[in-house]
Amino acid sequence: AALYLQDRCIFKIEPCVPNPDLDFTDALLCDHRRVEDTIRESQTLCDRSPREDARVIVRDLTDNTALLPWNVKDPLADSASKHLIELCHDEVKSCVGTYDELNFKDIAFCHDNTIKQEITANQREGCTRHVIHDATMLVREKEIADNGDAPIYVWRDKNEDTPDAAEYLNADCGASIEACSQVDELDFANIRKCDHNLIKAEIRAKQEGCTSDRHETHDAVLMTGAEDWTGAIASLMATCEEKITPCVSLESLDFSNVNSCSDRELLGVIDSAREAMGDACASYEIRPSHEEAILITDTEIWNDKDDSTLDAQDVLYNTCMAKAESCTFGNGESLEVDGCDWVSFQKAVKLAIRGDETCNRNVDFELHALNRSLTDATNQGTQDWIDEQCAIAWSGFETSTFAEVDPEFTDDFMVEYVDGETHLNRETGNF
Repeated sequence: AALYLQDRCIFKIEPCVPNPDLDFTDALLCDHRRVEDTIRESQTLCDRSPREDARVIVRDLTDNTALLPWNVKDPLADSASKHLIELCHDEVKSCVGTYDELNFKDIAFCHDNTIKQEITANQREGCTRHVIHDATMLVREKEIADNGDAPIYVWRDKNEDTPDAAEYLNADCGASIEACSQVDELDFANIRKCDHNLIKAEIRAKQEGCTSDRHETHDAVLMTGAEDWTGAIASLMATCEEKITPCVSLESLDFSNVNSCSDRELLGVIDSAREAMGDACASYEIRPSHEEAILITDTEIWNDKDDSTLDAQDVLYNTCMAKAESCTFGNGESLEVDGCDWVSFQKAVKLAIRGDETCNRNVDFELHALNRSLTDATNQGTQDWIDEQCAIAWSGFETSTFAEVDPEFTDDFMVEYVDGETHLNRETGNF
């Protein structure tokens, strides 16, 4: 009788869920507890235990004549919970909607956290499902849409037999993400100098209009293909140092009319040359003259205050001193000197400087420039030139001899006189 009645019960018993109709679309997770919760929320005809009702529901869903147990330890054996969990995985829908809603192209960088943030940002309003569970559902939906079938995904575990949604999403992110600009688009030729912060500023400038709000350091990693910021900035520094270009060259700088070779004059020559180039010197407004000088001279620093090393200031000073030209004694000009000695020559140069409004040099610098100009023009320095010109002048004077003053004043007598050995020295007092 018991067996008979049990068979009749199995045949006659009806689920408390009408039809039966279980909606797993918004399930937070497909597991035993959530399946029970879904059954409990769907029961309208009775208040049977969800586990017991699950056995009846599965009987009707499978047209089975027997009631399967709720759960068994053997993973290969069939059970009501196993069937309903599989049904849940097939019916559940991600809160994102479709996989294509994810924007990996503009994501900051590919990492579990940023990917989860991207999924969370695209979940419909009111969704309470945890992001990692939604990720597994979203990936499975994508695989089913592409291939017609897909395994059950987990977020990430150490079991090689179960596919990881995190690995899938990271791989797709890596294939989809795009930098806002490429290295070749960075204007390193006209950058102020190759410096970490200035390179980041150049990347930021190129991000204008980009659909991503990615940090410039992450964009640098993308555009260089480096693993991290350290590798990216090393690559960008090398490229910057290779491409950075001064507007002018050392050879093109005109030091001929400088008033001195002071720092101010040296840098002024550089600025004047760059300003005259107009739009051809795009870095004029952003690169200070002393940093342009470092590029021009191919040195590391403007002034290291170490006389034993060669810095940009040293190179420019030496070039200036070698190229300065006289402003008082140019081609076709003359210099009036009253006397054949160095002091008279200096006085003549001072007067010439005062008489020329365009020549604002001090005497020492003009004497240096004049010596250099004369050496270039005549292969003789200032002192040699004075000696030669004075010798020529003296040769034009009419001369007399001591013998014409007195026959006694022969050359030999005058030598003795200079030595103090004549009677004129001993007998005539102060004569």
